[in-house]
This record gives sequence, C-alpha cells and structure tokens, in this order.
Amino acid sequence: MAAIPNHVEKVIFVAFVIAAVWYEFGPKSEPQADLVTQADVAALQAPGSQIPEAACALYRDALVAGNRLGAWHFADCIAQSMRGSASDRRALQYAVLSLALDTQVNGLSGRAKRDALHASPEEIARADAIDVIGVLRTQGVPDPAQIQN
Repeated sequence: MAAIPNHVEKVIFVAFVIAAVWYEFGPKSEPQADLVTQADVAALQAPGSQIPEAACALYRDALVAGNRLGAWHFADCIAQSMRGSASDRRALQYAVLSLALDTQVNGLSGRAKRDALHASPEEIARADAIDVIGVLRTQGVPDPAQIQN
C-alpha cells in the first residue's frame, strides 16, 4: 500500500483543524430551544390573543435555561398578567428584556421592544436591581409587586 503524499497529509490536517475550530467556536443553538417551540405551539393552539399559562411556564423555563427568545416571549406573558401594578410589570418586563437585547423577532430587536416600554427612571432603577434568573428559579412566576430587590 502506497503512503499518502506529504501535501495530502497537510491538506487533511488543515481540514481537521478547521473542523475542530468550527465545532468548538461555531454557531450554537439556543439552550432549551425545544421549550420555546413547545410554548409557541401551545400559544398558537389556544383560542384568543392571550398566551396560555402553560406556554408562559415553558417560556419561563427556557429563559431560566438561558434562552433569549424565551425571555422575549416571557416579557409578553408579564405584560398580559394582572399581577402587580402597571409600573411593577413594566419594571419586570424591562429586566427580562434586558436579557434579550440582541434577539430579533419579526425585525424588532429586544432593545427596541424594551425601549418601547417607555419605562421611567425609577422603573429602570428597579429593573436593574432585579436578578431575573434568581427570582424565577426561587419563586417561579413572581408577583411583580412582591419582588425583593
């Protein structure tokens, strides 16, 4: 059996190096993307314009796992909630959307969606003090008025 020519060995080596770098540093899917997909299906199957509680719970779980699209949609769940005052909900939405600033849905960025809340400086200060992931891990879906800063 003939040996592989030296230049072919170099090409194979370079190809393996490129593949290893791509595998290590290439694009990765969002964590728990399947939860967001399940929540989207549940939201589409529900009658009316309200996002069902089951879908909100899935979005929350995806957010806690680090999924930015889960944060985007969970902010909508907070908006439709009747818990807490409008100011409390806006502060919590601001905090949640701050986790999804670079996420784009239908051409709207998370930053633009957060800025569209028109949160007051007081609401922004409250939002900055909220550890969203920590609150969701310990309290589940919080009452915005009961969040301890």
